[in-house]
Amino acid sequence: MCASDYPTTLQLQFGHVFETHSSLKTNTAVIKTGTQEKGFVLYDIPGQYRLRSLAVDQLAATAKAVVFVVDSHTCRAAIADVSAWLYTVVAHNIISSGRVPIVLACNKQDMFGAPSPTAIAASLLAEMNKIRTTRMSDTTLGGNEVFLGHSNKPLAWADLPNTIVVMGCSIHDSDGLLEYISSLE
Repeated sequence: MCASDYPTTLQLQFGHVFETHSSLKTNTAVIKTGTQEKGFVLYDIPGQYRLRSLAVDQLAATAKAVVFVVDSHTCRAAIADVSAWLYTVVAHNIISSGRVPIVLACNKQDMFGAPSPTAIAASLLAEMNKIRTTRMSDTTLGGNEVFLGHSNKPLAWADLPNTIVVMGCSIHDSDGLLEYISSLE
């Protein structure tokens, strides 16, 4: 599953820019790296919250990985929204079973002033701590979400049941992103 920036992921595979449009449905593409015959299917989830949640519910059971793509250039301005969506994905009861690795792909690392993947991950985690505190105190929550981490200490990546891989990438260089994903087969 790919949380955002589907065109960049496709360009890394096919070598040219694809024109895309906002969609109300999940888009798919088969991505092949190296000598792979089969490749893997990339699902691009729509941006509207209800549609994203439905798509995650439908795809979680068969996902081999979650690639959460963050726009490094604009993430500071949208940190609350990005963190809330990341929290929702990571806390999904099927995804949080621990069998699905989560790749936090910090895109646009080639742009001047883009924060490092480590800095982005730290900002997202700090915001996710706030979200967790809010959701812990909301007794009306339920559904597909599980509690993340330990209630008596701040949330840490190491406390999550999933393997979390943080990496930088850009439209010009995947920095190992496609290779890492293909190694999961």
